[in-house]
Amino acid sequence: MESASSDESGLSSPIIDRLVSSYLHSPKARSNIVLPQFIHRMALAQTWQILPGSRILDIGCGQGESSLVLAELLGPGGHVTGIDTASHDYGSPFNIGDAQSYIKKSIYGQRIDFLQTDAARLLSTGEEDARQPAFVQPFDGAILSHSLWYFEDSESISSLFHVLSNASIRRVHVADYSYEASLPEQVPHVLASRAQALVHAFRQPRPTRKDEPNVRAAPHPAKVIEIASAEGFTLVKEDRITPGPGLRDGHWESSYVQMAAFRDSIVQEGLDAESVAEVLALVEQVEQAHSQMVTEGCNIARTMDVWCATFELV
Repeated sequence: MESASSDESGLSSPIIDRLVSSYLHSPKARSNIVLPQFIHRMALAQTWQILPGSRILDIGCGQGESSLVLAELLGPGGHVTGIDTASHDYGSPFNIGDAQSYIKKSIYGQRIDFLQTDAARLLSTGEEDARQPAFVQPFDGAILSHSLWYFEDSESISSLFHVLSNASIRRVHVADYSYEASLPEQVPHVLASRAQALVHAFRQPRPTRKDEPNVRAAPHPAKVIEIASAEGFTLVKEDRITPGPGLRDGHWESSYVQMAAFRDSIVQEGLDAESVAEVLALVEQVEQAHSQMVTEGCNIARTMDVWCATFELV
């Protein structure tokens, strides 16, 4: 098994500019939000070393950032099928439906199809709504790019790998947060994510709301490896990437946990006293880490390291 670590320096290029131009966004957000996001997605995709011309299933594609990057790397002979269960009116400031439609009209549109479905339905039947493109050919691989943290629990992740195994998807490429910090200013993000994951784990089961936080099942890489191995997949390559300072997820998540709104959400979930105490202890650690960071001259929390992995079906 290969293992490495890297950062995102030197990835800005005309290719990134072309990808950003194919993505629906506000001009005001281009430099400080959208451009760093695409630099990050490109860094992830490059670690997987997917062959040009491949047919790839992008699970949890959202508004299509990773699908766009893959379409570029796979070339005109490749194809990406992006799937997501979210409704087309989900997302802000632009929703998923509008974002995907914009991509379909771009220079990459012919290389990408978007379907509102899940992997189980798509791969078990091969049939889709008559209004959507039909699944015809098998996939060379699947990716889960910053989508595993949105799953409800470990069981749903296990079910997904079971579906992928039964469908003989030979390679699965994963990228998600590692719970590791290479820099002190990443520590608040690690702790804030743990706090949010605890709230999700402690709460009573209920339907997912549109305003649900991004941190849900939030599995540790070791848990993902365990789940994948149980379904016949072997880890063949892994990397750890330190996101650039422009990727603001760490800032947003650590700021949210320090807000009154997060404490209010704990109350609304009706957690028992012991669970509340455990979560609030982590919140206090976030505040302490943030204060230490500011004392050392950094005012904005950095996004934690990202784990990238490739699994092969045995």
